[in-house]
Amino acid sequence: MGLGLTIVKELMSLHGGSVHSESDGLGKGLRVSLEFPVPAVLDQPGSWLMRRAGVELPGTRLDGISVLVVDDEPDVLTSIENVLRHHGARVLTASNAADALTLLQEHHPTVLPADIAMPDRDGIELMRAIRNLPTVHAKIPAAALSAHLATEFEVGARTAGYHLYIEKPVKPDELVGRISMLAANDALH
Repeated sequence: MGLGLTIVKELMSLHGGSVHSESDGLGKGLRVSLEFPVPAVLDQPGSWLMRRAGVELPGTRLDGISVLVVDDEPDVLTSIENVLRHHGARVLTASNAADALTLLQEHHPTVLPADIAMPDRDGIELMRAIRNLPTVHAKIPAAALSAHLATEFEVGARTAGYHLYIEKPVKPDELVGRISMLAANDALH
């Protein structure tokens, strides 16, 4: 416990996580829980080193594609935005369903990836609202983003109107490829 727990706490904080410990008393043991942050986008091995050396990573370009990313987690939103911008996309972001609906109608994005686990109006409710719009926006190609791996979440997302279900964390090249596919309407046929 003592020094070991202090070291674990320091290591966890360096990774953006946290450590919690509790005990029911002397001789009753110790419960330790670790919380690790789950990034929305996984970095590819060695890619940070290549970027630092100025080496451009090959991959799909998203030039001319406008993407409206919806997620209530600021870090997730920023990481997805950075990946998509790096590949040439014009990116709009919204942290809730209401803002997403406004941006959708004002800016006419090409593709909409949205988190399905948001407070207030979740991504499922957002997609139902979009699919019920009386405008062309109702047909926007969309991907559900979720850390939930259970089949019922994917079925619920597809039933609501999402074309793709993307599990977080997602590798940058996979995210870009899926967005490109949606923009080309390949997922819709």
